[in-house]
Amino acid sequence: MENFSHLLDKLDEQDFMGHNFIWWYGVVEDRKDPLYLGRVKVRCIGFHTDDKEDIPTEDLPWAQVIQPITSAAISGIGITPTGPVEGTHVFGFFRDGKQGQEPVVIGTCGGIPITIANSERGFFDPRTLEQRKNSPYPPLFIERFKNGTPAQIIDHNKFPERTGNTYVFTGQNSYADNEYKLTYEIDDDNQKVLAKFSKLNLNNEEDEDASYFQIFSPNPDENRMFYDNGGQSLIFTLPSTNFLATGKIKLPEKPDEATFDPYAQYTVNTHRITENLRSSSKSIHSSILSASGSEFGIPLTSFESEYPFNHVTYSESGHLFEMNDTPQNEKIRLMHRSTSYLEFDVLGNNIENIVSEKHLYVDSNFKSQILGNYDQVIGGSYNLFMNSRGGHDSNIKIGKGGDLNVVSESGNIRLEAKGGGKIILKGSEVEIINKKTNSTENRDLTISGSNFKIDDATSTEIKSKSFAFNGSNDFKVDTNAVEVNTQGTLNLASSKDTLMKSTLSSTEVVEGLPLTTSKKIQTVTGNIQIQATNALTDGIELFCGTDTIRATSMAYDRKGFDLKSLAGDFNLLLPAGSFNSKSLGGVSFDDADSILLRSLTGKIKIEKDGINIQVGVVSLKKVFDELITAIGNLTVPTGVGPSGMPINKPEFEALKTKIGTLLK
Repeated sequence: MENFSHLLDKLDEQDFMGHNFIWWYGVVEDRKDPLYLGRVKVRCIGFHTDDKEDIPTEDLPWAQVIQPITSAAISGIGITPTGPVEGTHVFGFFRDGKQGQEPVVIGTCGGIPITIANSERGFFDPRTLEQRKNSPYPPLFIERFKNGTPAQIIDHNKFPERTGNTYVFTGQNSYADNEYKLTYEIDDDNQKVLAKFSKLNLNNEEDEDASYFQIFSPNPDENRMFYDNGGQSLIFTLPSTNFLATGKIKLPEKPDEATFDPYAQYTVNTHRITENLRSSSKSIHSSILSASGSEFGIPLTSFESEYPFNHVTYSESGHLFEMNDTPQNEKIRLMHRSTSYLEFDVLGNNIENIVSEKHLYVDSNFKSQILGNYDQVIGGSYNLFMNSRGGHDSNIKIGKGGDLNVVSESGNIRLEAKGGGKIILKGSEVEIINKKTNSTENRDLTISGSNFKIDDATSTEIKSKSFAFNGSNDFKVDTNAVEVNTQGTLNLASSKDTLMKSTLSSTEVVEGLPLTTSKKIQTVTGNIQIQATNALTDGIELFCGTDTIRATSMAYDRKGFDLKSLAGDFNLLLPAGSFNSKSLGGVSFDDADSILLRSLTGKIKIEKDGINIQVGVVSLKKVFDELITAIGNLTVPTGVGPSGMPINKPEFEALKTKIGTLLK
């Protein structure tokens, strides 16, 4: 290996890079490199004056920034070579030595601000308040809603025009159910900004306990300075290290008992990552009732950190990446400036909170497995479109021993199979428990299973142009009342016996046409039997007319047989055979104008003026008349010749008169 010691002896005589480096310390005033190389303009202490009229920012040389090995310095592959912002304290050297025109930044230096940046002087952030407000910066605060509305990001540049030195913004805090008012008060130098945040009570008056505190001023220095007495006294400042990385800050000793709260330690809450974020997330996502009846809410784990174990990357606009290695609080959080975040807590739980919409697009398959329970609660509607391209089946399968429950609290549940498809319900039992079932479209419905059951329904209605019930076994209707209405013919057919049973009474009304047969009972073979079981109390009654006016009636009861006709005749015609009447108690016809018993050859007629008993042309009265006449004319032979007329002939004549009264 060649020895270069002879060259080192001549360093003082050589003019090469490194021979005459001059070190410097300065403040970044510009980072908008026209060459996009990550260069910055630095005002170097001791080399440059703070008078910007003497050396304006635009006259400062561009400084190269030494980048880590992970940067995209040459290839374009790696981390973007940007980093230091305006107001950053940096350290480096002039590689051109005393010329001082080629500064190189080695690194940045943290610090604790003691004064507010003065944009008119050097060695400060050169941006004015208005310029800072239009630069990348964390939101002032985030407005979140319970009704599904995306979160509203309130930035500094969204405030209205100020009146004097004051900005005022008033809005509705939806999740807290109260109003808020945020007031910016700007000092006379147009630099220092104090924010007053107050809640408004029902009388639209400010709460008395509203206090001054920092909410993210557009001035970065302002965010690390804490004041007392309404912003009049600076009581302490925080280091430039990110708030989350510092954890708990030890406060200085109280300067004055009367004006300073004696806190031992002060937990810095910034960017709504701690208490503000937790409280809003808890208000929106807590006490969530799942479909199974269980409650859950967003896990709100502690994000305590201890310096130097929390490694934080924080961007200008408020994006955050945090890896917390604090013992017993090891967590990871990736957060957008809107406070949407992805978190892994100390137990490895994954927590994701999106304050606006979430989109997930997968070009191929999506597979997931959950070994435990899956509870999903949706505040709005849920639309699921499976097999959008067609040609694939979709399946929902419940394992053994589990139920699938689909419940609508007050709306409808609709199952529809379009394009000639079928809806098939199949199971050992099918139960439909409802108040009303309607079919709004002409579609086929097939229900297949061992049992089909409609239970606890207030009413069940089936409307169909045609309805057919086909059952190989029994058909049973067990209800309080049954009503069957049809505009056409009602056919009831049974291949075996038909039994109609009523506990109380049975009424059948046939509204037929006049002079037609409205009711017909017919047997092909066998008898027709009408029976009243209890002979002591029951009976059978047939009548024409109304319930109150019965023109003709026939009754069978314990008293016997009762036949009445108020307007017509009673005719008994026996073309063949005989008419037999047997009675142990007698037979009577009461209050009849006439009674006629007729056979093919004879008749018996009872009228008011007599009884006519006749066979052919021979009547019983005529026979009696002839008999009485013959008796009255009776003579007999004697030993002395024919006898004379009976001496009691008048008696026979009287008898003939009686027979004439009785018989016709």
